[in-house]
Amino acid sequence: MSNRPSLPALLALVTVCAGALLAVKPAGGADAAAQATAPAAHTARHGPTARPRSDLTSLYATLAAKRFVDLTHSFGPDTPHWKGFGEMKVRTLYTIPKDGFHVDEFCHVGQWGTHVDPPAHFHEGKKTVDQIDPKDMLMPLVVLDVHEQAARNPDYLLTLEDVQAWEARHGRIPEHAFVAMRTDWSKRWPNDAAMQNRDAAGVAHYP
Repeated sequence: MSNRPSLPALLALVTVCAGALLAVKPAGGADAAAQATAPAAHTARHGPTARPRSDLTSLYATLAAKRFVDLTHSFGPDTPHWKGFGEMKVRTLYTIPKDGFHVDEFCHVGQWGTHVDPPAHFHEGKKTVDQIDPKDMLMPLVVLDVHEQAARNPDYLLTLEDVQAWEARHGRIPEHAFVAMRTDWSKRWPNDAAMQNRDAAGVAHYP
């Protein structure tokens, strides 16, 4: 008598083993075969899995999608300025036809055109611009809109009531916020006479 199993017995054994394998699932509950093919299927549909983006990359993507508004002005000898300052001087040192590159020399005070007045501008021993941490220049912006008042009174001064009115509408001004006063005086730029707005006695009037 042969010890080899018959063909029907082999088929039955294979069927039982196959059923047992299909019945066994990993701890996560997903089919083992499906798990094995999932990464390949995902790659086929979506391409290689992207690496997690760093905080800086995410921040860049957020900022790049926004609209930027340049609040600065170009400057030159005709830039409106406080008359206690001398005039700006520009001298060309090198030119492209002669030297292969262009360089101008500018001579003007530090507070010329759009600028930042550091604490040292008003107080002895306080921080100069180079001592200000760049992070301190990133602040929430609060705009106190008084352009209608300035239109009626060119000597308008911001009042506590203006601040309280803003807070009544928007809530408390955030700590370390940059508070700007909107007067629309910038619409007179770069007309120096309009910016100075002098009266018949030569006295300047502006917010």
